[in-house]
Amino acid sequence: MRTIISVVREDVPSPMACWRVEVDGTLLHSLRRLDTGFPFPTAEAALEALPEVQALWQGTTPEKGLRGAFASIQAGTPTQGQLSGFGRYLLETLLGGTFWKQLQGRCPPGDFLELVLEWDVGEWELGRLHWELMRDATGFLAEQHAPEVAMVRRVPSTGSTPPRTPIDLRVLFVVGTDLADTKIRAGAEYLGLLRHLRTRRRGLDHRVLIAANGEDLHEAVKHYKPTVLHFICHGEWGCIHLKPGRTASPAEEREGLKRWSAQDLHAYLLSTGVPLPSVVVVNACDSASGRMPTPQEAASGSVPQASFAVELAWLGISMVVGMAGQVADHASRLFTRRLYESLLESPANVPVDLGRATATGRRAGLQLLDGRHSTSDWAYSQLVVRGDTDSRLELVDVQQSSVRQQIANNLRLKHPFCDRLDAFRDFGRWLDSGRCAETHFAIVGPPMEPAPVKYGATHLMRELAVHALYAGYVPVLVGLPEVSGNPSTEDLVRELYKRLRDIRSDWGLPTAQDSQLRALLRQKELPKAALHPDVAEAFDLGGLTDPMVLRLALAMDLAALAKEANCKGALLMLDGIHHWAPALKTVVGMLERRLCADAMTTPVVLSCRRYPGRVQDDMDIKSLLERTLVERHDIGRFPEDLEPLIYNQYILLRHPPQVPNPVDIKASRLFERLVRDAVKGLPSQLHDNERLDCVIKALSDLEMLIQADDEATMSALFQGPLPSRSGAS
Repeated sequence: MRTIISVVREDVPSPMACWRVEVDGTLLHSLRRLDTGFPFPTAEAALEALPEVQALWQGTTPEKGLRGAFASIQAGTPTQGQLSGFGRYLLETLLGGTFWKQLQGRCPPGDFLELVLEWDVGEWELGRLHWELMRDATGFLAEQHAPEVAMVRRVPSTGSTPPRTPIDLRVLFVVGTDLADTKIRAGAEYLGLLRHLRTRRRGLDHRVLIAANGEDLHEAVKHYKPTVLHFICHGEWGCIHLKPGRTASPAEEREGLKRWSAQDLHAYLLSTGVPLPSVVVVNACDSASGRMPTPQEAASGSVPQASFAVELAWLGISMVVGMAGQVADHASRLFTRRLYESLLESPANVPVDLGRATATGRRAGLQLLDGRHSTSDWAYSQLVVRGDTDSRLELVDVQQSSVRQQIANNLRLKHPFCDRLDAFRDFGRWLDSGRCAETHFAIVGPPMEPAPVKYGATHLMRELAVHALYAGYVPVLVGLPEVSGNPSTEDLVRELYKRLRDIRSDWGLPTAQDSQLRALLRQKELPKAALHPDVAEAFDLGGLTDPMVLRLALAMDLAALAKEANCKGALLMLDGIHHWAPALKTVVGMLERRLCADAMTTPVVLSCRRYPGRVQDDMDIKSLLERTLVERHDIGRFPEDLEPLIYNQYILLRHPPQVPNPVDIKASRLFERLVRDAVKGLPSQLHDNERLDCVIKALSDLEMLIQADDEATMSALFQGPLPSRSGAS
């Protein structure tokens, strides 16, 4: 049930009536304005019977008491009494306890109650308050279940609102600083977690920008056309921070950042020439914070500008999620997780209510406090909608989404996959910009050592395959042919054919009767059987080991697969080709040109390493990597400055998920030092590592690592308050 609560300034404000409160267009009551700008009931008796509210200004005036409590809430350090009292003050002032009970009674059983708050953007006195803290006699509205309460802020629109249509879910994450920045670590951690959300309906099609500047943002928005734009960055009142771009001023270069106002960002998004995102999430401190006028503004009678989130919605973004303060790590993690789970789990053509999703995430942060309501950061998240837009979002049906999800689950290994966000960034740019039709993408590890060391290329290739799957491609991931001895070209052809056959089965497609790879394998028993004329001609000239033969046959089979799967295209992924000698020479020759057939080019991703111990193989790999046709991304040990982020991400991905105990100031540093020593920066050492397992067990026994308990929290959100538990974060 949706209820519109409008607060309108009186045409001629008086000391006893500054605003009027209307509920669904009907006058409820009037409010007066205290000298400090706080709204207040016209009848003081409305608050006299509430001891927790009276305690806020015991021994002083309501003006001073509310100002002190509000300052503590803004700082995230209120006492439990301040938080409870201020929350009750907000509810009694806006709605009144009696009317609130009536409103709850009107909500149909099983439905949720959505409160839509609206006032003019210039009403700074109202916009700065954390209405999400409202509380009645039974507790905060955010933690109630009968009915569940969602809260949305609505701002006037500047023009006509275009009709809402279902959208494809494409999320662009924009990290506005370096990943090593500890202040955005929580955002980067849950960015990795989102790749592993396992839902029944669909996966998360997304791209990542790291240390992004304006030019990066412009290019990504233009090519990828995101429907959800998610910023993880620093912020301050009225702006967010990104890296300086090519046109940065000397002052911006010295400071290492460029400030973007809502007007700057909106104009920049319009300049791309593609539709605006439907949702913008701004995970930046104070992106939704209001403020009182500066002395200069007060002297001139001018109104302070609205918050970044409100301004962005007012300019034309349909829905904006912002933060009215600095949000704790666990609150950010659960809030963001619930937001995307709601989108991914929604049935096709059934709207998902972002107001309810944000309320659930807010409640998750609140419930993790185990009743210790002495912090306010769980209430900082705000959903702002534009004009007559509501908070619902409808997603188009993703073709064969359940099939894609099953294939994704089969591609993923059981081990947690951490970091490599730079690889996803480069891969996404290559895939979206059109370069994938012109160049191959190579994941290149360090040269082979005498005692082989693994750097996680195979795991990365599998995750990139999942990434491509959600982007609308059919990934064809091929590893070292399983044969005794070294694989021949015939072994490779057989492996490619079997892989394509299995993929067709996974997608519910019939066996390709005119497969050129299959025809090549049958040449001994049925010469020229079913060979395409072009393939037959090349075969007559060079035989099976001729790279052109493999290139033509494989391109034709991949093009046929893409057409029958009705997707963007197939994506050939060749893992660890440095191990493929003597077939390596044929593969390198095949990759001298693009794989083209039936007016369709199949992009190619490969992983390899130089092989100094095998001269000929090393020369083949060297010649491949030096071609302009190859775009390379180098991997190695984890960057030293990113190891804390990676290892914290790792324990969040393990089962059960864990975090360093926030109460123990030594826990995080000791955990990072011991894990560094056990892993030594090698991705392969994050699993099947007895020393690492011992470190984690010992720290857990000492309660220096505690359960994050996200799953239990999210499950309990739909059943009622969580039972008390110790040590959860």
